[in-house]
Amino acid sequence: MEIKQNNPTLNAIISIYEQAKDSKFSQSFLESIKKDTITLQQYFKLDEDESLLLALFIAIQLEEDNVDLQKLAAHIDCSKLKILSFKTIIDNFFQLGILAKEQGNIRMRLMGSQSISYMVNRVLMDAILDHKPMPIITKATPKDIFELLELVYKLGLERDDRKVDTFRILTCLVEYLEANAHFPLVSKMNEFDLEIQNKFIFLHVTWKSVTGSSSVDVFRMMEGISDNNACRYSELQKFLDGENELVAHNLLEVNPAVMTTDTTCQLTDNAFQILHDCGLNLKKINKHRKDIIKPEDIKVKELIFSDVELSHIQTLEKLIEETSFQQMQTRLSDKGLPTGISILFHGAPGTGKTEIAKQLARKTNRELMHVNISECKTMWFGESEKIVKKIFTDYKAYSKDTKTHPILFFNEADAIISKRKELRGSNVEQTENAIQNILLEELENFQGILIATTNLVNNIDPAFGRRFLFKIKFQPSCTSNRANIWKLKLPHLTNKQANQLAQSFAFSGGQIDNIFRKKEIAELLYGESVDFDKIIGFCKEETLQQTVNSIGFRTITTN
Repeated sequence: MEIKQNNPTLNAIISIYEQAKDSKFSQSFLESIKKDTITLQQYFKLDEDESLLLALFIAIQLEEDNVDLQKLAAHIDCSKLKILSFKTIIDNFFQLGILAKEQGNIRMRLMGSQSISYMVNRVLMDAILDHKPMPIITKATPKDIFELLELVYKLGLERDDRKVDTFRILTCLVEYLEANAHFPLVSKMNEFDLEIQNKFIFLHVTWKSVTGSSSVDVFRMMEGISDNNACRYSELQKFLDGENELVAHNLLEVNPAVMTTDTTCQLTDNAFQILHDCGLNLKKINKHRKDIIKPEDIKVKELIFSDVELSHIQTLEKLIEETSFQQMQTRLSDKGLPTGISILFHGAPGTGKTEIAKQLARKTNRELMHVNISECKTMWFGESEKIVKKIFTDYKAYSKDTKTHPILFFNEADAIISKRKELRGSNVEQTENAIQNILLEELENFQGILIATTNLVNNIDPAFGRRFLFKIKFQPSCTSNRANIWKLKLPHLTNKQANQLAQSFAFSGGQIDNIFRKKEIAELLYGESVDFDKIIGFCKEETLQQTVNSIGFRTITTN
């Protein structure tokens, strides 16, 4: 066996193999191979005994094509019984996929004329011979297509951590697909005769869709496959030019961005149909999203508004009722006008802006896609823009899966629609302006229903004013409306008491809700009804202007 001077892993294996000849695993032998064993421990990430045994298995296989315990015992010059003391390690190698059993003819083995033979994992053997890093060793025996998709995804994570290179990833994928050709999706992919790299990409995007991400960052995905930066840019350009096989076969569609490295891709309707035919109903899987509020989950809540506000709300409800909305989109489209509806609710806090958005969704039987504004302004520079872009990409993809357009809901949107800042070299200012530019562009081409709320309309950038077709102001309730809200929340109040509260405290509906909640909690804790005087006390606490110290629900007067 020729020793390669530039391959320390293979050199250590050969050294151990040669010194193990007739050694009987003596103490002097174990001492002599100490340095070689350490080398292999660092490569295999195994302990001393495991590294020694695996080295012998590899060397014997290189010499004789396969290895069994009889060959191993003969080389060391010891009994098979001594070798059996390593059975636990051997079984573990088998479970990890490092070894595979070559059992041969069962009848002959039962007669004792043939022992179990083992083969070292081919990917591991190739890595050692080619002086490559320790590869991923995973038994390609997933029980279903979802486990296979996850295995493929984890290959990309391993490359991210630089544990393996592109060649090893794609070699592993070939093995996975060959071992799982019985899965309908694998069989279907073979019909397209895709390059192995594009098979990886398709499976990766499919897994991301399974786990709730309707679009995938193309360049980021290529980082999980390719070692070479130039190759990543080359593949990205193929996506943008429509030259990638997956785009050409109508399996993936591309969402270009201002910065080419922000380009995303997603499964096409054709791909979803193929996956459905192969047993993966991703549209059904993606229904269970945490950011989606179902109309049936929104509780009925009676709200009191002024006549003007009520008229606007009734107009919106009629407009976004499905039949009217479809007719409106057709009419606007025929006239070459944008077909989306963007609505801004603005006014003082607690005036019902958020709740009316939910009630409109409930009444028109539309799902509400709630946007977490804080996630749009992530601390990681350069990611915020991608997150905002992804919100609209996800909305577009999700809308295709629903019978009616959901409502895209930006609650308390001040943080992303406020006046743009003058650029003074700050990364934060640049990021915030970039977010707003993307949002303005998306609103310009929006085709669904969007509702945003804000308490600070005077701070809104003028460019956003034009993007919102409907702008409805919610005023603080007048005295008579406040009295009606008090009676609605606390029916046991007399008209005189309700009017007294309305005149004494200029509360919003949200603040009156707080009083109602405190009254309910107090009755639960103390087991007694809350009288009018205590309601007055709660109101004084709510104003944050009382001159008494308050603890919990009881007012304690200080002397």
